[in-house]
Amino acid sequence: MLATQTTNTLAPDIKQGSETLSNIAFERLRSEVVSGNLAPGERLHVEKLGHRYGIGLSPLREALSRLSETGLIVAELQKGFKVAPMSIVEFRDVIDSRLVVEKEALLRSIRHGDVDWEARVVAAYHRLSRVHDQIDSGKLRVLADWTRLNREFHTSVISACDSKWLLRFCIMLYDQTGRYQGRIRKTGSLPVDQSAREHKSLLEAVLARKGKLASTILESHVRSAAERVERGEPTLRG
Repeated sequence: MLATQTTNTLAPDIKQGSETLSNIAFERLRSEVVSGNLAPGERLHVEKLGHRYGIGLSPLREALSRLSETGLIVAELQKGFKVAPMSIVEFRDVIDSRLVVEKEALLRSIRHGDVDWEARVVAAYHRLSRVHDQIDSGKLRVLADWTRLNREFHTSVISACDSKWLLRFCIMLYDQTGRYQGRIRKTGSLPVDQSAREHKSLLEAVLARKGKLASTILESHVRSAAERVERGEPTLRG
């Protein structure tokens, strides 16, 4: 499966290889940028991050360099790193670009997917649907779980695509859309029922190998969430 589960804690007495620590730092940073915990334009001080995560400076610098390649943060000559800025023009560009590559990846995945792929999609959907009914509880942990599982579902759907570059771009653009959804106001009701219906419809179209229908459902799903973002309404990840 493409989605990588975020590691939230690291015991200071556990010895980890530098590559493992770099991956942990990468996922922590990615999650915090996408969720809005690290604000657009915010400077990323390596020493402060090292103290915050309990990770050495070398793995952190490597993680920051890797993250800059995704466009979530920006590397500035002799100034270090900062969280990438945001704008409505960029948001619309990200949405349009995401749909171009993700719909193509979806069609290829439906074309090449085998039984194991179907099982991954069904399992990811089942885990996500179990959390839907708990979202309105107001617990941040539940929403964080839903966000992670939603990412896993979307990546599982396209995981049988035969192009690693398409998959890479899909993940990058998915995370970029999440940045904007994490910055809107928190008041108001979330479209939980709508999201559940759209995910179920997408699952059914994918398993039935109806590529054109699945592509249409995906576009409607993503654009619906994007429209709520532009109106400043709370939304769930498209």
